[in-house]
Order: sequence, then C-alpha cells, then structure tokens
Amino acid sequence: MTPTVVYVRLVDEDIDVWVPAQAEQQLGDTYRIVDQPYDHETETWEFLPGESVVCSWVVLEGRRVLAAVAPSLDKQQGQSESGL
Repeated sequence: MTPTVVYVRLVDEDIDVWVPAQAEQQLGDTYRIVDQPYDHETETWEFLPGESVVCSWVVLEGRRVLAAVAPSLDKQQGQSESGL
C-alpha cells in the first residue's frame, strides 16, 4: 500500500503548526500514521505514529491538504483490547 501524506498538528505551539506525516488509508476517512522518525524532544504531535486517525480536507496556508483531525474509533478499540 502506498503511503499518503497527512498533516498532523503540533501541540504546545503559540500558533497553528502542522507537519506532514506518512499514513496508510484503512477505511474511508480513517488512516494509520506509519512509523517514521521525528524529533520527540522538539515536536509534540497531536497524533503519534501507530495511531489511527480520522482525516478530512482542510486549507492550510492556501493549500488544500488532508489533515488528521480526530482519533478514530479503531484507536479506542485497540486500547480496550490491550487492557489500557
């Protein structure tokens, strides 16, 4: 499966900052952010690699991009199965 670029919001920033991340489409508007390197010390992603997210089209800096906007129900199911 070919990865898709989705944008993930950085938290703890004074302004809205979004970074591109590789993700694989699971079903419909649900994607899983694939494992990839990023600087854990300087960036805090709203959604981390390995998490399933709901994506929608948004306009960022005048460009229409696919953005991770919410955790998917799959993520919640995975936590309950692992006992978290």
